[in-house]
Amino acid sequence: MYDVLTDMLMKHRLIFGNLPLLGISYQDEEKDAEYRKQFSDKDEMKVVIRASFKHNVKFFAAASYGFNELAPVYLEAVKEAGDEEGAELMLIPCMDVPLTVRGREVDDYKRWKTH
Repeated sequence: MYDVLTDMLMKHRLIFGNLPLLGISYQDEEKDAEYRKQFSDKDEMKVVIRASFKHNVKFFAAASYGFNELAPVYLEAVKEAGDEEGAELMLIPCMDVPLTVRGREVDDYKRWKTH
């Protein structure tokens, strides 16, 4: 299975990033709030996801279900859009690895399944 996934990734070379749909812009809090408001509507997420199918995107980043309040909505939107369009797609999960240093929690270390 790993060889098949690697071959497919090498062929397509594009992974749909999910952070904007989860309300993370990497710009500022105002833009984050704008994204959270727009993409709190699952149908808005599906518009973007469906557009990616037209560009032959097959791989979708997927934060863990509990990452934030939009993560479960995003996962449902990807599944529904894929089912509705009959699209062949795969999720690439990002795993949270909790870290502590001298007994104190620090920001999560994130690791994509492709690494």
